[in-house]
Order: sequence, then structure tokens, then C-alpha cells
Amino acid sequence: MADAHTFDEHFGGEEAGQGDPATARAVVLPAPLEATVSYGGGTKHGPRALLRASGELEFVEEETGEPYWQPGEVATLPALELAAGDGERAVETIAAAARPVLARDAFLLTLGGEHTISTGPFRAAAERHPGLGIVGIDAHLDLRDSYGGSKWSHACVLRRIVEEFDPQVLWVGARSLAAEERDLLATRPKIDVAWAHAIAEERDDSWIERVIAPLPEKVYLTIDVDGLDPSVMPGTGTPEPGGLDYRTVLRFVRTLAEKRTIVAADVVELAPIEGQQVSEFTSAKLAAKLVAAVLGKK
Repeated sequence: MADAHTFDEHFGGEEAGQGDPATARAVVLPAPLEATVSYGGGTKHGPRALLRASGELEFVEEETGEPYWQPGEVATLPALELAAGDGERAVETIAAAARPVLARDAFLLTLGGEHTISTGPFRAAAERHPGLGIVGIDAHLDLRDSYGGSKWSHACVLRRIVEEFDPQVLWVGARSLAAEERDLLATRPKIDVAWAHAIAEERDDSWIERVIAPLPEKVYLTIDVDGLDPSVMPGTGTPEPGGLDYRTVLRFVRTLAEKRTIVAADVVELAPIEGQQVSEFTSAKLAAKLVAAVLGKK
């Protein structure tokens, strides 16, 4: 059972204030699912760790001298209680919680938990916004049909979304590939991949606008923290070398928010390491800057 959050676990902490979930411009939804992790564990602790770390953020953005958002503009919902043994049911539970937020066109940020959770808020967002695209920052493609005996594994999340909605896809920072996924890519022209090795070879950031160009106006953004390099983000269950650095991810997220409308997003696969706070703090700061970029455009 997921514990209800306390005041110090509101996103942004005391300085940010706790908005009214019925009227806040942005709503944070913790979804601590851990059911199909295939290597390291701990993702069920990710949402709470990220929320607690967010309370340690100083509330003024260093680049602009402005607050991330005005106090009370962001609300945090209690953590969901999810059926860990039934991925499909968990996904629909998350979708049901997301629908009222998206129905009034507030920005929704869901905190995982394993990557399986993304199907829920994407489903709710796609129902609200037909033709919605999806953008992922991830070391892995997550296009397997099943993994570990489950079609609702974290390794299958993009496959389920593609099968259900056939959206335009942009996947950024990938550097791991199964033969099954390689073969599927050849049959799915609407899936674009910005490989980590290709990004590393770019001399400037011109690749960002280039890969964003095919996307529809409205998109959903999913950030698997293993998209960042393990030297930056060690606290994740399936780390892959050769990942993106923090500032590259931040520039990409800000450009995406500027060029497209991000209607909802998630941050997933944070697995805190006991005695080390770098992963949750980095995740919290990236999430705060994402919310600031989205609300700054509205």
C-alpha cells in the first residue's frame, strides 16, 4: 500500500506551497509501481524520494532569477495505491486519476515507479488530445512485445502505446537495442530515434530542432532517468554507459517546451541509493525545470 504524502512531500516543498488540485495550473501524481523490474530494484521508492528532494530545491531559477512558478500554482496528489501484480489494471488506475486533471487542461506530471506507468497518463492525454505525439528520453527503446513473461513489463511500455495509439514517436538518448526492437523499427516509420552516440557526435544543438520538427503540435514527454549517463544518474535499475548529460537533457526539454505543447509528462525509473542523494535531487531539479518551462509558455 502506498502511504499518503505529508506536507514536506509536496512537489517543491514549503516555498512552492501546495496548490488546490482542483484549480492548480500543474498537478503532480505519484505512481509508485514496482512490478516487473528486471535488474536493480527500488523504483517504488522513487516518487517519494523525488518529492522529498524537491523540498530541498531553492525556489529561484539560477538562470533567470525568477521563481520556478508562483506559490500555489502546483498541487501534489496523494500517492496512488497500485496493483503490483496486474500491470494492465495499474495502468488504468493511473489513467483514471489523470483524466480529471487533463479534462481541465492542467499540466500533469506523473512520478514513477517503473516505466510501465507511462501508458496510463498517455492514454488519458491521448483521449483528450487526439493525434498526440510521444517523446521519450530513455537508454532503452522499450519496444519488446513481452519481457519476463509480461506484456506490461517496463521493457514493453512504448510497444503498448504504439499498438494502442500509433502516435508519432521521438525517442532520445537510446543506446541499447534488442533484435526484436531492431526489426520492429524497420516496419514503423513513425518511430524516430535520436541515438546517444549520434548526439555525442554533434558539434552543436542543431540536432534538437531537427528531431523535433516531425512531431505534432501536442506531445507527451516521458523521462526515464536512465536516459542520463550513470555518472550523473546512478540511482536507476538498468543503467547504461554512454548516456546524456544533465545540461543536454535540460536544453532538449526546454526547446521541446518552446516548440511544442507538452500536455503531460512523467519522470520514471528513479531507484534511490541509500546514503546517496544525487539521483533524487537531480531528478527533482530536472522535473522542476520541466514544470517551469511548461508553465512559462502557458
